[in-house]
This record gives sequence, structure tokens and C-alpha cells, in this order.
Amino acid sequence: MSKSLKNFITIKEALVRNSARQIRFAFLLHAWNATLDYSENVLREAEQTDKLFNDFFLNVKDILRKPEDTTPSAHNYHELEKDLQEKFMAKRLQFMMLSVIRLTRHLLCGTCKNW
Repeated sequence: MSKSLKNFITIKEALVRNSARQIRFAFLLHAWNATLDYSENVLREAEQTDKLFNDFFLNVKDILRKPEDTTPSAHNYHELEKDLQEKFMAKRLQFMMLSVIRLTRHLLCGTCKNW
């Protein structure tokens, strides 16, 4: 766009046609060192990107507002499952402690010749 060709758009005129958020998306859709093509296609793509983000955040808010028992990830664990999980975590902790002890011993032996 060139001022001499009278085909430039002021920010006020752009804000009449599109929201500030859509114009920001139009800028973000271009590389920082590329020429900005302020065309209808770019604005349409910015509108679609804006709609995509709005829909995503509306879905997230909707999921967060639902009670836990209605979300698909909610699961009522039985006592047997809870016991199994506790045993698994206890064994995992024991294994991790052994690994930490071995690693610490290896590091100490490598740095101290008296061990």
C-alpha cells in the first residue's frame, strides 16, 4: 500500500471493519520480517483464528463449570482399585529411593577417593 496511490488504510478505518483482536491476529499470522499483506483473505483468516480461539476457550470454560461427576474423565474408584494404586505408588517410591541411593553413591565415589 502506498500513500501516493491513495490505497492506504488508517487504524481507525481498520477498527471499523474488524476488531482490534482480529487485527492483532492478522499481524501474528505473518512472519516478523515478511511484508504484511492486508487483504481480505488475511482478514478472513484472522477472523477464523479468532473464532477458533473463542470456541476453544468457551469449551474450556464449559468443561470447568460442569460438576466433576458429569465430566467424562470422572471415575469412581472402588476400594480394590485404591488399594492397588497405593501399593503401586509404594513400590514406585521404593524403587525411586534405591535409584537415588545408587546415583548418590556413584556420584560420591566419583568425586571422593576415600570411599
